[in-house]
Amino acid sequence: MVPSLGRTVLYMLTEGDVAAINDRQRRIDTMPASTAATALLPNHNALRPGQVYPAVIVRVWGEPPTENAAVNLQVLLDGDHAYWATSRSQGDEPGQWHEPPRV
Repeated sequence: MVPSLGRTVLYMLTEGDVAAINDRQRRIDTMPASTAATALLPNHNALRPGQVYPAVIVRVWGEPPTENAAVNLQVLLDGDHAYWATSRSQGDEPGQWHEPPRV
């Protein structure tokens, strides 16, 4: 599949992704209650490497795009925020995205 802007794909989390998301959550959790950012406290269910989440392609690298183009994704987590996964390739391994199966 040739990636295109706005397309919904499936993304598999890596150990590094989970660590980055959890680290961001820990930093927010330690902010003083008076901080304006506490109004935007993200919350999500537990994450594990290898879990697959829907993601929207927000940037495609290369002109014209090819099947092997790297993309930036907004990964929609099971909660109230997203994760920005940058320069990811197409495939079936952790850290890669793939087209959803047809139903």
